[in-house]
Parts: sequence; C-alpha cells; structure tokens
Amino acid sequence: MSIAETHRPATRAGLDTETINVISAIEAEVVTATTSTAARLTWSRPDTGLWAANYGGYYGGTVDQQGTHYFVSDTFGQYVGDFRTLDVAKAALAERLTSVLPDVVRPVA
Repeated sequence: MSIAETHRPATRAGLDTETINVISAIEAEVVTATTSTAARLTWSRPDTGLWAANYGGYYGGTVDQQGTHYFVSDTFGQYVGDFRTLDVAKAALAERLTSVLPDVVRPVA
C-alpha cells in the first residue's frame, strides 16, 4: 500500500509593521512610568454613630459606634476590629484599605 503525498506551495506571509507601531504607541501611553500615591480617604456621616469611608471613589467600609466602642468593617464587610477611639478606628480602616485595595491609586502628574 502506498500513500500519496501532496505538497502545497509555500505561502508568503507579510509583516504589518503599521499595526505593530500603532499597538506599541498605545502600550507606551498606557504603561507610562508615573508615580502614584494611595487614594484619598474621605468620610461621611450618614447616621448618628456611623461613619462611612470613601476610598478613591469606592466604598471603603464603616466605623460603627456602639457605646464606647468603635467597630470597623472594610469594603468587603470583613470585621477589622473593635477600637476605643474614633481616630484609632479610622486609622485601622485606612491601613486595611491600602492593603486590600492596593490597585486603587491616584497618579501624580
């Protein structure tokens, strides 16, 4: 038994350098080396004894006062801790947000 082989003629492939140049220019704009800082943390007080954090335009979590304690939960509703002062509670949430949301940054021009 014999097997017939057929050879196809070699096809020529061309390189589209125009497209490669455009893609390279777009990547250069997107991946520019800029310094960045942590996102800005702002607070609102939607109710008595409740503080809500806004972290770079995203919901950051809450500080909830219960008696003399301040309970903190982060952007995902995870318990951060129980603190004795509002300032320490807010600082704890700020620290948590920089670790759980490291990609939320504001580029500095």
